Amino acid sequence: MHYPPGVPADLSIEDVWLPEQLSRSVARFPDRTAIIFQNCRLSYRELNQEVDRLGSSLSALGVVPGDRVAIQLPNIPQCVIGFYAALRIGAVPSMTNPLYVPREIEYQWNDCGARVAIVADFIYESKVKAIRERLPIKDFIIASIPEYLRFPLNLLAPLKLRRMAPPAIARVARGPGIHFFREIIRAAAPAAPRPAITGEQPAVLLYTGGTTGVSKGATLTHRNLSANVQQLIAWFVGLGVGSEVQLAALPYFHSFGMTVAMTFPIAIAATLVLIPNPRDIRAVLREIERHRVTLAPQVPAMFNAINHYPDVERLDLKSVKVCNSGSAPLSVDVLRRFEELTGARIVEGYGLTETSPVTHCNPIQGLRKVGSIGVPLPSTDARIVDIDSGTTDVAAGSEGELILRGPQVMAGYWQKP
Repeated sequence: MHYPPGVPADLSIEDVWLPEQLSRSVARFPDRTAIIFQNCRLSYRELNQEVDRLGSSLSALGVVPGDRVAIQLPNIPQCVIGFYAALRIGAVPSMTNPLYVPREIEYQWNDCGARVAIVADFIYESKVKAIRERLPIKDFIIASIPEYLRFPLNLLAPLKLRRMAPPAIARVARGPGIHFFREIIRAAAPAAPRPAITGEQPAVLLYTGGTTGVSKGATLTHRNLSANVQQLIAWFVGLGVGSEVQLAALPYFHSFGMTVAMTFPIAIAATLVLIPNPRDIRAVLREIERHRVTLAPQVPAMFNAINHYPDVERLDLKSVKVCNSGSAPLSVDVLRRFEELTGARIVEGYGLTETSPVTHCNPIQGLRKVGSIGVPLPSTDARIVDIDSGTTDVAAGSEGELILRGPQVMAGYWQKP
């Protein structure tokens, strides 16, 4: 197998779950910038303080280990804070697509039985408020895109967001069960409960796209998610702990974005450059150039859009070193053009919501087969079997069904044994 030098075939998975991976980065690099969002910067120490305070707030609302917390936000600081705050107190975040319509929201939140939802103000007003009585949610924590911005953007952004179609900001009326993100954090005790967590406990519920029937909640355990992060750290030999700058444009509600653009970079104390709208290629390019992004995972449509952006050759994108590509096949022409522009190396990979998600990747160093998903990550077994039987291996070069085994494979579908 064509593994890069220094990458083991089998990996000894350390029992360190995502909240502890954040704590380690805080301990080693407290003053390093963890999050950049427009003119907002949070250090790892500040991020950790916000996570602790929100965790304390969730506990005060009655959230206990095992409770589900729905999160429906674009890639803004509150999404990262909410995700790790829920994990830290043993709750189970369930990430929800901000583009979901009310029917989809109602199905997912009832299926997972969430008791608290962290939701953007404009989503609550336009989609959630009308179905509130049909939801299991007792408390809503309302986040607003501008609330972590600094002067003068904290004053200018609301004007721009109101002019968008549809608007990306809204005024939510105070009332029972309505709490506001920054207010609830400011009023919270500075230390969240930290219950003992085992690797087999559910950590996150991620819902599938529903392409083969009704959308199902993939139950990803603490071991699943930690294992996939550790597999990626082992795979990407040569990355600098405490020195990388990560483009975070892939949506965090999607497994690709959650792991490759949030939990993996936080485990290596990278700086996350948050992009709430991945289709805003102008903003993506501006942030890559301004913050000297080194890691830029994307989907093929984003690579292609960057390649065709007007006068892209005039931009300095040479800081980018490595890009993961997933979710769809990447054409050779798009890959070569992007690598010419940046000097980066694109490695295609493969994954599933059910596998945390990454199972395969091309090597950064050594043999790369363009148009291929690469080889299985360490401690991942893969077979190609006959579609009819599902058990008989097919001959090399023949078509079949991919079956997988590894520490990143989910425990099962939520309430669907």
